[in-house]
Amino acid sequence: SSSSSSSSSSSVVATSADAYAAYVALMRSGLWTDVVPATCPSTGLTYMFCLPRETPTERRKDVPREARSRTVAVPFAVARACASPTLLDAVTRVADAAPWPDDAGAAAVGPTTPRLLVMLDSDGTTTTCAVSRDFVPPKDIPEKNLDGDATAGAGIGDDEDSDDDAGARGPPASALAPRPAFSDGESDEELLEDDKKITLAQRHARPDDAAADA
Repeated sequence: SSSSSSSSSSSVVATSADAYAAYVALMRSGLWTDVVPATCPSTGLTYMFCLPRETPTERRKDVPREARSRTVAVPFAVARACASPTLLDAVTRVADAAPWPDDAGAAAVGPTTPRLLVMLDSDGTTTTCAVSRDFVPPKDIPEKNLDGDATAGAGIGDDEDSDDDAGARGPPASALAPRPAFSDGESDEELLEDDKKITLAQRHARPDDAAADA
């Protein structure tokens, strides 16, 4: 009975046809030299050992791609189930302690082994995303620049200490931007003249306002 429940739960996530589609997508990516399917005995999930190429196939000429590590991939048909926390937790633990099929002396699958969720849409689209058991920090976080340089760290952490360094950043860009000019519909050429030319406000001012300004 346990085996039948495992197989039924596996079929909800991905059928054999879904697993084959994921296999084809992984092999066509040019990242793996071999993809070996297997089944988790406890959850019934189908997963795949992905053995990386030393030099991945280039998608564009003269644009090399970074080689991947040994990875475990799990096919998931999005039309059959939802990516629940329970499923993601099972994906991050699938194949733990399992040996690699090529027997190359590599360490067994463990918590640090990368996991991929191969999501299959009903129209045949395949999307692959990495799934991790712990927090994954981003690769590059630019440091916050207090010299007003908008090209480095702009907008990162500004809400944490905005009161402390507001003066160091200087006035906002909106305060330094020129005021917008508007046309009265007759001609836009006058907007290109220097600031000494009469403005629209002065042209349409009432006589009493003009006398007051004088």
